[in-house]
Amino acid sequence: MAYKFRHIEKLIGSFVVISLMLLIAAIILIARGQHLITKKFYYTTRFNSAVHLVEGMPVKFKGLKIGAVKKIYLDENNTVIVKFYILKEFSSKIKKDSVLMINSPLIGEKFLEITSGTHKSPVADNGDFLYSADTKVGRKYLADQLAEVPATPTDLIIKNVQLLTAQLSDPNGAFMQTLQNFRKMSEGLAESKDIIKETMAALKDSAENLKELSENLKRNPLLGGWGSKPKKKRKK
Repeated sequence: MAYKFRHIEKLIGSFVVISLMLLIAAIILIARGQHLITKKFYYTTRFNSAVHLVEGMPVKFKGLKIGAVKKIYLDENNTVIVKFYILKEFSSKIKKDSVLMINSPLIGEKFLEITSGTHKSPVADNGDFLYSADTKVGRKYLADQLAEVPATPTDLIIKNVQLLTAQLSDPNGAFMQTLQNFRKMSEGLAESKDIIKETMAALKDSAENLKELSENLKRNPLLGGWGSKPKKKRKK
């Protein structure tokens, strides 16, 4: 009888060990799928606004997800700082002149896109600061990448659109400054219109008051002939 109990205990022990091993294997697989145990390289960049930026949003390189946004915060100058990571296996693709841009497709999730940089640029180090398309340096890097050859027509179109989008979104750029000037002109015209309207209304009120005063004077018995020529007497 004791032998049977020992045999059952061994079976139970084996079952527990196997279950634990399977659980550990599942945890490892899940962690790998979530990149929890994969080595990452971290970088920072900055944007003018946090609109469309969320923690956890993917970072893509030529359409392939290679990392994610880790943290978004404001520095002492109220600049939006974005900390993100790239999986180590893709870290050699990131250059010091790679540029970050927010991509908002009509269909699908928004993501942070990173460009390949120029061929002559060295690979970025872990912890480096990379420029975004919101910065003047970032737009210059985009222009350098656009001018670099060889490039396919599709690449040229994409880079031109990226550069144009960055220039149009620059709050200190010529386009935004022109819009600001138009806005100020419109506000000035609106204020002038209100002033002219108020002046015309005041003149109208004054004219009506003068008319009323004139009528009152005419009806006054002491001034009955005011404002009219005296009648000539008929000769007999």
